Amino acid sequence: MVFTSSNIGKYSGKTLPQIVFSDLDYFIWSFEKNIFKTPPLKQEAQYIYERIKNIKIPKESHEEYEVEYLIHPPTGKFGHFELVHKSTPLHKGGSPASRSQNIDLTRSRSIKEYDKLGSSTMIDCLKYYYFGDRSYRMTKKRCEDFFGENSNFILA
Repeated sequence: MVFTSSNIGKYSGKTLPQIVFSDLDYFIWSFEKNIFKTPPLKQEAQYIYERIKNIKIPKESHEEYEVEYLIHPPTGKFGHFELVHKSTPLHKGGSPASRSQNIDLTRSRSIKEYDKLGSSTMIDCLKYYYFGDRSYRMTKKRCEDFFGENSNFILA
């Protein structure tokens, strides 16, 4: 897919995949507030939003794993996520946890509506599991290639 450059504020000139990797919280807020109103950005935003909720676990036998989301107890905000074998008991302790069958980048914002740090941590965790390094540099091409690769997602 060819992505269109945005003409919105500080992200002018960036494509939506770049915005997701640089400011996930802003992308989700913008999508929810219908900021991406005009074609083709509106269609691209819908395409990206569906994908950020349905990222496949990057393991060979991905169906044997789950994503465990942990909440930072003092703040009640998103802490981090881990990929765990389904047979592993749910985390018990001071950090409340929940699980899903796929990586859902909207989870941090559903825990706390405004959570820049949580969204940034969510992206760091994604980069760690997909690229092996939390500080992996996401170029325009890498961002767009990630969202353009159907095998990274659970598609209906």
